[in-house]
Amino acid sequence: MPRIDTVRTTSPQAATLMALAAGGLLAFRWLVPERGRLSTGWSAVSDSAFAIGLVGVVAVLAVALGRRAIRMVRLSKVVDGGEGLAIEASLGLGFTAFTFLLLGLAGLFHPAALTGSVLLLGWLAWPELGALAYDSARLPHRVAAEARQGGFLGMGVTMIGLAILLLSALEALAPPTENDALMYHLQAPRLFLEVGHLFPMPEVWQANGPLQTEMLYALGLAFGTDTFARLIHLLFTVLLVVATYGAAAREMGARGGWFSVAILVGIPILPIWGSLALTDMAWALYSFLAVLAVMRWTSDGHKGRLAIGGLLAGFAIGSKYLGLGIGLLLVGWIAISQRQSGIRRRFASILLFSTCAAAVAGPWFLKNLVWTGNPVYPFFLGGPGWTPERLSALMTYLRSFGAGTGVAKALLLPLNVYVRHAEFGTIMTSIDIPSPLFVLALASPWVKPPPGWRSLAILSLVAAMTWAIGSQQIRFLLPLYPLLTLLSVATLLWIDKRSQRRGLRVVLPALAIGLLAATLAYQVLYAASTRPIPVVLGLESKASFLRRSLYDYSAMEFIDGELATDARVALLWDGRGYYCSDRCLPDADLTRWPRLIREVGSGHAAVKVLQAQGISHILVDLEELANSLRRDRGVTQPDSVTELGRALQPPLAREVFRAERVVIYELSRTDK
Repeated sequence: MPRIDTVRTTSPQAATLMALAAGGLLAFRWLVPERGRLSTGWSAVSDSAFAIGLVGVVAVLAVALGRRAIRMVRLSKVVDGGEGLAIEASLGLGFTAFTFLLLGLAGLFHPAALTGSVLLLGWLAWPELGALAYDSARLPHRVAAEARQGGFLGMGVTMIGLAILLLSALEALAPPTENDALMYHLQAPRLFLEVGHLFPMPEVWQANGPLQTEMLYALGLAFGTDTFARLIHLLFTVLLVVATYGAAAREMGARGGWFSVAILVGIPILPIWGSLALTDMAWALYSFLAVLAVMRWTSDGHKGRLAIGGLLAGFAIGSKYLGLGIGLLLVGWIAISQRQSGIRRRFASILLFSTCAAAVAGPWFLKNLVWTGNPVYPFFLGGPGWTPERLSALMTYLRSFGAGTGVAKALLLPLNVYVRHAEFGTIMTSIDIPSPLFVLALASPWVKPPPGWRSLAILSLVAAMTWAIGSQQIRFLLPLYPLLTLLSVATLLWIDKRSQRRGLRVVLPALAIGLLAATLAYQVLYAASTRPIPVVLGLESKASFLRRSLYDYSAMEFIDGELATDARVALLWDGRGYYCSDRCLPDADLTRWPRLIREVGSGHAAVKVLQAQGISHILVDLEELANSLRRDRGVTQPDSVTELGRALQPPLAREVFRAERVVIYELSRTDK
């Protein structure tokens, strides 16, 4: 069975060259800082080169650290191929992020400390760097060999996949414009860097949850590059595809591996998600690899796999609160898989897995418990700044996604995810849809899947049912995508074997390549709409790119350039504070005004409250206000909007700025 095997060798010279290259990269950034938002010219290319180089350094360091961990639990002989490479890299990225977390909790969250910790991790990984340099040099040759061995399917998937990756990388090099990144994925680590430590943020509630991946983003921000975050998220996306390929090829041969890539990457929104500064791909990768580790453990009983699975599950939990779900499911799986064993052995296995998971995920919950009294702040128990009414509004909003509740709608849920997918999506809802080939997973238990894969089907079903009773956002299904891909490939290969005598051998590969071609077409259309090439090459400034990509960016420029330094602007229905100075107070849960109206009863009184808090201006995001009203389930009452219209009239306020979807008002300084 062909796969990409890692070659173990020692080469101090290669390790030294890699270390010198990393040092040269840092020296280059010291000599050539990141360009300003108004700059054009060659510095844009150097900025992109630095971001790519920094991601390369982090990736190499991560794989080396992961290999050391694999060696420590004596799994180096059985963890190989694409799956093994993804495990090594994921462990290393997780350890690096965990190190940054500890620095943040210790009050050492600043560029010098982050750089020093990277150097320390490099010293720990030094014995593996020589072998890694050798493996990296041979990797393109091995990938090409696997593609040729896969014939028409392998070559087609490889060529189209590389084109998709190139376009995704181009998108990732443009300035971030994604909503969640500007609210907290980038904003939180930036604020942490400004003060030098982690701290609670009641107003930006998302910044209080687990921020495993955002800790990595802080390294790029420390050197002035935010495109680094997008590239790191793209790296997680590539690793997710590599892990899926490796798992499929390991059990079903290279043909199964290429089919898995075609199905997974054939989801048009996947590479677009991957090029954004989000954390979904990291969460999905950690979750998927944790599932694979536990599945392999049930087959060979190697405790090292259980330890690795626990660490990966802990990193998944450290990426999102939702990671707790996969952790609990895996604990249940471990308990059930050893139902023939004694209680002591079963308890020992659960304890090993849980201890490893808690060791790397626990600090996120402990710091919340100490700071707010709620380990999962602000959910369930509320906490500072979070009244029961505010928490209820947030939960109502999260549950507003999907096609509704009830027995009938629950039964129709698998169909509605495809037919009414816009109701389940948050961004680019026209293509936010799972692969249509996932329906093949339903038949996988009857087509003789590889040993242990029936458990994957059961786990996927339970996870999907858990998702159905929570916030029905399609992107929250992302950790299931690689599992459903594997199950679908099992059915696809079963059909493939029976189509050989009927002359249909080429039909299924053509279908798979067609799915990839559709994704490539969407990537081209997306690139045509965003037009990243001018800003990446320095033909356009970052500010110009942001003005045409972010409808509220011109308002942020007005706030920073035209208002007094002591001005304070309350953003209403706009949580994007990343491109605004500390003059802005973002509305991260999009309920600031409705909550004020509930508390004080009228728009006039609400304005007075804001003025008492030092607010001098109000920004109203008309786009998000319309979205909130459309999705309104008690979060944004229409009467609060009526009060807003009354309040933002003379003599209480006057309009000072207007764009297509954003208006800024200055509040009166006198009480009339």
